[in-house]
Amino acid sequence: MTPAAIVERIKSLALIGATSSTDNTKVYSYLNMAVKDVYEKVTSFCPVAAQEFQTVAITAGVGVLSPEPLHILGVRDADNDYNELTPTDISAVQEKDPGLDDEGAPDEYYQSGKTGLRLHPKNDTNAQVSFTPLPEEVDESSEEADFFLPSVFHSVYVWESLKLMAYDERDKIVGAELAYNDKACKELWDRIFAHYDAKYPQAVKHVESYLG
Repeated sequence: MTPAAIVERIKSLALIGATSSTDNTKVYSYLNMAVKDVYEKVTSFCPVAAQEFQTVAITAGVGVLSPEPLHILGVRDADNDYNELTPTDISAVQEKDPGLDDEGAPDEYYQSGKTGLRLHPKNDTNAQVSFTPLPEEVDESSEEADFFLPSVFHSVYVWESLKLMAYDERDKIVGAELAYNDKACKELWDRIFAHYDAKYPQAVKHVESYLG
């Protein structure tokens, strides 16, 4: 289903009779919240499901990530045989180098803010960063392929959107309808996790730590 078809399906199941552009705008807001929730849930379970790479120019140990990542999955020193760097944080680095003055081939990295990347010891190099990108929103012009999940699982966007509407539009989905929604959603999530469990090896399923 395209995003537009999913919105119509959501409206049908939620018993929303009107079809004005204002109603569509509201339903798209629910859908995009669901898109983000689904994306985060799947990529937390299996980070490499959306893995991308970027090369970051590092000057004196400092670089800028562009685009901004949701999660950093790994960093390698591209100018030093692609040596894999160890994730750390600034407090741990300052325990051994309070002034952050050490220079040399980096062996650690940490994130500074949303887009700052720092290597330690500091050096001029290029970092190959594997990361999970931020999820993209959908709108009326979006295509089915714009969804992150394989098409067979796209109904999860319907059920998750309806679940969000159940809290905001309490007169729309109540009682047996909400129970059915929960059951359908749980069964679909079981199939989604089974899909990624079979598709990727265990070693890449879970992120060991998220850098903040």
